Amino acid sequence: MQAAAAEGGEPWRTFLTVEEMETLLSAHGLRPLASLRQRDTVDAESWNERTDALRPFELSVLAHAVVPER
Repeated sequence: MQAAAAEGGEPWRTFLTVEEMETLLSAHGLRPLASLRQRDTVDAESWNERTDALRPFELSVLAHAVVPER
């Protein structure tokens, strides 16, 4: 994945698990609310019906966090 990103001019800086993402957000003053892997955002039947090579990656994590009030 890193090589493919580099070919497109995008540096791949990190690979984070959900837990690592939440730790990073917390360390920077954000309060994690939820995290989802890309695979969990679309029902499995939708992925199974595709005829191309597009599949969800475990590498992608979507995070929802808020800045706590001071």
